[in-house]
Amino acid sequence: MQVDNKQWDLEVITDLFESWDIDLILKIPLSNTLDVDTRYWSKEPSGFYSVKSSYQYLQELKGDWSIQMESDLWRILWKVKVPPKVLHFSWKAISGCLPTRTQLLRIKHVPVESLCVFCNSEEESILHVLGDCPFANSCWNRSGVGLNFSTANTFTDCFKGFSVGGRSSMFEEVLMVGWGIWKAQNELLWKGRSSTVAEVVRLARNAHFSWMVA
Repeated sequence: MQVDNKQWDLEVITDLFESWDIDLILKIPLSNTLDVDTRYWSKEPSGFYSVKSSYQYLQELKGDWSIQMESDLWRILWKVKVPPKVLHFSWKAISGCLPTRTQLLRIKHVPVESLCVFCNSEEESILHVLGDCPFANSCWNRSGVGLNFSTANTFTDCFKGFSVGGRSSMFEEVLMVGWGIWKAQNELLWKGRSSTVAEVVRLARNAHFSWMVA
């Protein structure tokens, strides 16, 4: 391109491209200004790249993000009064990056056994280990939260439904028990220590109470 004349450099184009490509290139309209081209990130009004907008865009591509989810679920989540480590766990579970055996095997390509450490009969996905597994189900029933996993395809779906259902006042219990289940999974996997359903719920509530009064 001849910048000063604001027209295509026909000699260069003819030298580099085939005739059909040349025709297409010459049909591309050129700007009437002499402004220098700059990089522009279309996902931000400012044009500058940000990790937040990039993450949101990737979630949109996967179908896991919506304006409703951003305005309701995430806003509620970050305001829940639970320990920071529980919020971090919750974010990983809801955003689909909790390192379950299925995640490690299929996404990270780590050669691990895929079966759930609790029931040893189903693949340990996020939805399974925190909801569908009989052990996890028993924990939810004992806590009295009563999360419905039967119609959810992902753990995120379950949390969306819980938020839309107007039960955000119980989010503290939900996040703490979910964290308690995951902690019990880690205790069994890495230390060989089994936990009872009562222990998981009691640990979750005690950890929450201790943090609140600290």
